[in-house]
Amino acid sequence: MDLQSAETVVDSLLLRDKENVLMLHDIGNNAGKLWHYLKENPMSTMEDAAKSLKLPENSIALAAGWLAREDKLTFEKDGSKIRVTVKPTA
Repeated sequence: MDLQSAETVVDSLLLRDKENVLMLHDIGNNAGKLWHYLKENPMSTMEDAAKSLKLPENSIALAAGWLAREDKLTFEKDGSKIRVTVKPTA
């Protein structure tokens, strides 16, 4: 591999890392928005949250996954929908 090819590979890896960091930042910000929304609107569906927050449903799903991993949400099946609520703090 010549030097120019190696530099291209390194630049590509750095760009990918930067994009990953930016995506994680967006997911974290959306998780905060979702958490506040759910505090005010318990038992909402993901669809309700997406419409109210004007975010794509996949962004809401990523944010909910972030909060679920932090054990901050409860989920309840309601027919074909899933309702989400912020867990009460201890």
